[in-house]
Amino acid sequence: MRLTVFMPNKFEYTCSLITDVISADIDNNQSDYSKNILLLKENIDKGRYFEELLTGLKEQLEFDDVQLYILSLSAIFCATKEIVCLDMIRDALLENRLSLVITRAIAFQIRVRCFQMGIARDYNSEKILNDNLADRFYRELNIDIPYIEYPKRNHNLVVLTTHTLLNIKHAPTKWVLSVAYILQELGYEVLIVIEGEPITPESICAYWIGEKYYTKYGYNYGTYCLDINDKKVQCYQINLNQSSHNEIIKAIEAIYSLRPEFVWKIGGGFSMDHIWSKMSTYVTLPCAKGYDPCIGDLMIKCLEAETDSEVENIIQSTGASTMHMSFKEIEFKDPCAVERDYRRSDYNINDDDFVVAVVGNRLNDEISKDFWKVLERIISQKDNIKVILIGKYNGVIPDSIKADVIYCGYCEPLESAIRMADLFVNPKRNGGGTSAKMCLKNMIPIVTLQDCDVANTVGDCFVVDDYDEMIKMVIRYVDDRKFYKKQVEGAAIRYSKCFDVDMRKEIRRVVDRAIEIAQYS
Repeated sequence: MRLTVFMPNKFEYTCSLITDVISADIDNNQSDYSKNILLLKENIDKGRYFEELLTGLKEQLEFDDVQLYILSLSAIFCATKEIVCLDMIRDALLENRLSLVITRAIAFQIRVRCFQMGIARDYNSEKILNDNLADRFYRELNIDIPYIEYPKRNHNLVVLTTHTLLNIKHAPTKWVLSVAYILQELGYEVLIVIEGEPITPESICAYWIGEKYYTKYGYNYGTYCLDINDKKVQCYQINLNQSSHNEIIKAIEAIYSLRPEFVWKIGGGFSMDHIWSKMSTYVTLPCAKGYDPCIGDLMIKCLEAETDSEVENIIQSTGASTMHMSFKEIEFKDPCAVERDYRRSDYNINDDDFVVAVVGNRLNDEISKDFWKVLERIISQKDNIKVILIGKYNGVIPDSIKADVIYCGYCEPLESAIRMADLFVNPKRNGGGTSAKMCLKNMIPIVTLQDCDVANTVGDCFVVDDYDEMIKMVIRYVDDRKFYKKQVEGAAIRYSKCFDVDMRKEIRRVVDRAIEIAQYS
């Protein structure tokens, strides 16, 4: 594939580099791909006509060759991490010139990268795209779904929907199963519907440069039963990847026939939004900060976002309601759980060392070169600092600090491993809220940047403005024992205030509000 954009000569070299990146990626030539990505990054980092380059690509390719346009923008994003590239791809998707399967696959890539990089979403832009995908899916199914009036519903049944259901080490899965368990305690029958997302290599490889992401599926398609402590919950996983339209329609009709009191999406995708909202009262709760960027009757948030007041105005202007709830996962009994008491001595860490923990499920993506520089600057200032990496990581540890960085790998139980730390330091990312909550519970202070899940979890007293301030703050924790003690107390107070939650009461509030909306809609 060759990029032949007729642009002034000063752009030709950049365009040829983009072409080389695309060709190497499609040919799965990792050596050439890495080399060409670096060359493209160096060329653009020199400030060579970046805005003009994007404008030229848009003018020449957006309508003539949308595939090459999106490939080029994704290549530039891989090289530069400039968010404007993702915004331009999102705008191109709204033209509806690609199939729904390909459009959803590309939208999923954008969503995953924004999550991994801790990029704050523009609610309105996200909602427009998600509503577009849901509307296209509904129209392609060509199905009629009459709204179930409240008196005709099964007032003992709630349907929970989610994007993927994995295991109790997966935070969104824990949220879904926690709600299911408590709804059963409140006397409801519960059906969990796993929507998934139809993303295959065929649907994305010809349109995206760099690492591709796919939906993970934890169980078999169809009906199955899960044990949640002393209760059982029925689940149904829709096979959007392989099922025909008729098979998908039959699955929807089967759920419709149950006449649920309401449908509650927790950490779900967006393809099924129009289907659920046409069926019954539709409640949404994201496993992230702010509100879900989609349609719904009752939009719930657990984690605060800076734009919440603006978003609430948008939501309420559509006639939907908003509410805030506190959330705490139930304690899960895991018969396969490994009991282990992690000790510093296991990793040759001295009792008088100051241990900084970096924790995550995606450390390969989350520990950037910039964050390694942060750790290098921290370690260089003190002889007694050790950094422990908890979670899978197979990247390179800089030689300059290799002796002071201890790779612990995947640790179970996680909370026991976290107790080895004096301080939790959070790189720029989304996610990490579960481990941050464990730190608060165990009175371990945190240092994090703003506008991310960890910041929302721990509160302002543990937030810094940038990496330079993060470095200074870590050194202060090491040097100032009085300050450290104050922050330890602050962690305990934060946990007690925000996470010592009566979840039965919180779920009851949601149920009552959903019923109120249903009765008067």
